[in-house]
Amino acid sequence: MNVQMIPAALALFFFVVPPLLAGMGLVPSLPAFMAWVFSLVPGIIAVGMGLRLVSKGDPKFGLLGIALGLLPPLVIGYGMVKSRAYPPINDITTNFEAPPGFQKAQEAPDNQGRDLSYPLMYKSPQAQAYPDLKDIEVARPAPEVFQVVQAALATDAKLKIVAVDSENMRLEGEEKSTLFGFVDDFVVEVRATGDKSLVVLRSKSRFGQADFGANALRLRRMIDLVQSKLGPTS
Repeated sequence: MNVQMIPAALALFFFVVPPLLAGMGLVPSLPAFMAWVFSLVPGIIAVGMGLRLVSKGDPKFGLLGIALGLLPPLVIGYGMVKSRAYPPINDITTNFEAPPGFQKAQEAPDNQGRDLSYPLMYKSPQAQAYPDLKDIEVARPAPEVFQVVQAALATDAKLKIVAVDSENMRLEGEEKSTLFGFVDDFVVEVRATGDKSLVVLRSKSRFGQADFGANALRLRRMIDLVQSKLGPTS
């Protein structure tokens, strides 16, 4: 192997291996993500060395080095551009006035010392980006609705329910991302309001400031699951 291909090999290694190990739960998500981002460094070096090899008449290794070196900056750069389509928030709720709080999630090691209350500064950007996210209102008794919510969410293998409080009609759960195994927390409450019931939802990321719309997509998926089990909600 041409020694000048070492940066390209390192770029490929740091680009591919950390996400795989994190996805299998063999290494923590955050260090794996940082190692993945680090692939930019050998990648940029590999492009420079590849150009040098091409200029010296070695297009075979030179072009290979350029191709491997460009992989991290192109993919990571695309992700950065794509992230601009979403507001820089990582906590989404269907109810701004009384967002459900986290209890079980507070016990997770990743959440130790964190304030898990809903940031009021997120209200405006969330309302603009995700105006469709609303509580589910249904003319059925709250205990009955809560049973339906549990059954509906249990049909999605990605949603791991970790705590159920039947007395207060609330449940909490987690979902791991496929790529790095990042964990997001979610909570659902069923509230009695006169002769109707409200299903109130919230989803929050444990890491990062922006979530690439993941929490909103999760809530939409959960709402669809619940509504499909409830049938007509009015």
